[in-house]
Amino acid sequence: MKLFKSSIFGLLLIGLFMSCSKTNEEVNPNSTRIYFPNGCEVLIKSHSFNLQWGELAGNEVLLELVDPTGKVIQIAHTANTGSFAWDVPVELEAGDGYKLRITGENSSPVESAQPFAISEPFETGTFTDPRDGQTYQTVKIGDTWWLAENCNYNNGSGSFYYFDDSTTWQKYGRLYTWATAKTCAPEGWHLPTDDEWNNLEMALGLDAAFAKTEGWRGTNQGLLLMFNGGSGFNASYGGYYNAMFDLYGHEGFEARYWTSSPSNSDSRIWMRLLHTLQGGIDRRQSTGTFGASVRLVKDE
Repeated sequence: MKLFKSSIFGLLLIGLFMSCSKTNEEVNPNSTRIYFPNGCEVLIKSHSFNLQWGELAGNEVLLELVDPTGKVIQIAHTANTGSFAWDVPVELEAGDGYKLRITGENSSPVESAQPFAISEPFETGTFTDPRDGQTYQTVKIGDTWWLAENCNYNNGSGSFYYFDDSTTWQKYGRLYTWATAKTCAPEGWHLPTDDEWNNLEMALGLDAAFAKTEGWRGTNQGLLLMFNGGSGFNASYGGYYNAMFDLYGHEGFEARYWTSSPSNSDSRIWMRLLHTLQGGIDRRQSTGTFGASVRLVKDE
C-alpha cells in the first residue's frame, strides 16, 4: 500500500433529551456572547471545561452558575479573556437545568441560551482479552460497557496498523475493514450496532430527535468522547485507510468507528466520525473496504 498521508484544512446525562431546535438568537439574543456552554451540553463532575464567551466590555468579568432552582453560585471573578478553565465541583447536583451567567464591567448579565446538564462521572474498569492477553480500559456509559481504547486484536487479513507502522498500536490500535471488524470481538463482546451508538450519544445529551440524522449532530458529545474529554471513552484519533485510493489520512485529527449496521444504501455501512475541530459526532455511511477503528461493547 502506498504510504500517503492526506493533508487537512480548517474544516449527560441519561434520559436527557433537551430540544435544541431553536437558535440561540431566538431564545436569547444576548446569549450569542456565550459560546460554551450555551445550551444542551453535558458537563461532567471533577472534569475541567473551558467556559467561553465573546466580546464584553471591561477588563474583568463575573462568572456565575445558575442552578435549576434559580440559585446563583459564583464561579470566578476573572480577567475578560474570553475563556476560563472551570473544574466542575463534585458537590453539584447531577441533572439538567443549569445556566452560565456572565457579567462584564458596567454591563447587564447574559446567560446561556438554553439549559445544560451536569453529570456524575462514569464507572470505569478493565478487560483482558483471553486470546492475546491484552488488557483494555473500559467505561460504562448509560447501561452499556464500552472499550475505552481502540481494539488491537490481530485477526489476520483486513486488520492493519496506520501506515503499516507497528509502533502506532499503543496509541491507535488497529484499523479494520468492516468484514474483519465484525469478527474481531472476543466471547462476551461485540461490534456495536448503529442503535447502540445512538444510545451512547443520547446518554451524553444528544437530542433523541437527531439521533438518526445523517451528518454532524449534537453539541459537545464529540468533545466528551475525545481523549481526556470527561466521559472516559478516550477516543483515539487513528485516522483511516481509503482502499479506493490506497492512502492513509488524518491521523491525530480524525477517528472513524465502525458499527455492525448496514445502511439502506447498497453495500454501505453506518459509522461514526469524530474530529478535533468539531464538537458533535458525524453519523455517516461508508463502503466496507474502508479501514477504520473499532470499539467493542459488552454483551448484555
